[in-house]
Amino acid sequence: MNSFIRYPRGDASHPSIAALCASTDAKASRYAAFIRIQAGRQGIITDLFAMVKELLKTFYQNCRRKLECILFYRDGISENQFEQVLEGEINSVKSIHIYLFIKIIFIMFQTHTLFTIL
Repeated sequence: MNSFIRYPRGDASHPSIAALCASTDAKASRYAAFIRIQAGRQGIITDLFAMVKELLKTFYQNCRRKLECILFYRDGISENQFEQVLEGEINSVKSIHIYLFIKIIFIMFQTHTLFTIL
C-alpha cells in the first residue's frame, strides 16, 4: 500500500487530496486506488482506516484469502508534520491488525529520512 497527500498551492482554505493505492491480487498485477478530499494543509489522512479496510475487502474478494502482511509506504510528509503522521496514521492502520492479525511494516518517507517500524 502507498499513501500520499497532495496539498493545494497557495491558500490553505482549498481542500487537499488524500490517496491510497494497493495491489488487489496475490501477484501484484491488479491495483485499486481510493481518493478522499479533506481539509486543506491537513497532514494526516483522516479516513485512512476506512480506505485500508476497503482495499483489504477488495483483496479478499479477488483472492478468497486474507493478506499475510501489509507493506505500507507513506510519502510526502513535511518535517513539521512527521510526528503527527507517525502517531495518527500508524495508529489508524495498526487498528486493522487488532481485527485481522496481519503483520504490518511501515515505511515513512520524509525529505532525506527513512523511518521503519516492524
